[in-house]
Order: sequence, then C-alpha cells, then structure tokens
Amino acid sequence: MFCHHCWLFSDRTSSSYSPNWTEVDIGVNNFKNGLEKIVKHEQPVMHLNATSCFMTTKYRITKDETVISQLTSEEKKRVERNRDNLKRHIDVVLYLGRQGLALRGHKECGRRDVNEGNFIELLKLLAKYDGLLNDHSNPQSENRFYLNSKIQNHFIESISKEITDTIANEMKRAKFFAIIADSAIDHTKVDEFSICLR
Repeated sequence: MFCHHCWLFSDRTSSSYSPNWTEVDIGVNNFKNGLEKIVKHEQPVMHLNATSCFMTTKYRITKDETVISQLTSEEKKRVERNRDNLKRHIDVVLYLGRQGLALRGHKECGRRDVNEGNFIELLKLLAKYDGLLNDHSNPQSENRFYLNSKIQNHFIESISKEITDTIANEMKRAKFFAIIADSAIDHTKVDEFSICLR
C-alpha cells in the first residue's frame, strides 16, 4: 500500500521524507493497524503539501489551465493571425492579376519616397486601414518576409497552379470544349503564344 499523492508530489529532498508511502516497490505491506497508519500518515505537512499539489494539478488539468495549454492557445492565435495576414497578401496578388497589373516595381528598397511596385504599395495602402496588415508590414515584424520578391513569386506560382487545376477539372467534366490559339511576335522578335479554352 502506498500514498498516490505522496508518490507523485512529495518532497524527496526533505529530511522528513519516508519511502514507506511513496515507493511503490516498498510501500506499506504490514496491514496490522492499517487504518491508524493511514490516519497517522495523513497528518504531517509533507503529505498535506503533496495533497495540495495533487488537487491543484487535477483542477488545472480538468479546467485546461496548464502552462502547456496556455502556450498552445497562444500558438493557435499566432497561427490564425498569420493565416489571416497571408489571405490578405493572396487577395492582393489575385486583385493585381485580375487587373493585369505588374506586382513589382523598379526598386523595392523599403524607402517611403520610392514607389516599390503595385504589390507593396497596395499593401501599404490597405495597412493604413487594417491593424493586422499594419502590424505585419512593420519593418520590425517577423512576417515582413511576405513582401520579399521570392515569396511574391511563390504566391504567383501557387495561384497559377490552382487556376490550371481548376481549368483542367472543368475540362474533364465538360462534354465539349474548344481551343483557341494565337501567336504574335513582339518587337524583340520573341514569339508570344497564347491558348484560350472554352
């Protein structure tokens, strides 16, 4: 027989520590006057502290108020904020694509007096009215890298793949479709070839 509370939470460095109630392999194996031994064991401060720790831990676990759950909750909030921020960036890329506008400008140096291109300038405009975007477009923000030209290229490639997959799925479902192709040579003698599916 052993004390579950003391087994989990007793102070093993204390001078009043006794392994009789805390070590499972030792325990109390003489059951003569067992009830009196239990009552006697429950009196010392060490047992009362262990019981208090046990009850506090049990309460926190059942109410989900542990440090781990609080950290997990904060991490979930941070991930959700980053996703919301990412959605705004993708919407800007989609908007510029629909309007047929270039994303990048001549210089993207982070200076206020230089036009940094449609993507960054539109995000700056939206950040004036959107607290989340403002926090993330702050030069000290860890998520400022979303403005990087490589990340912009990843956005474009991902959106392009989604559009291509959507078109391919529509073609598979359609009974009939038409292909229109056109080619034109620009002033640098590069052949521009376009395909339209209907």
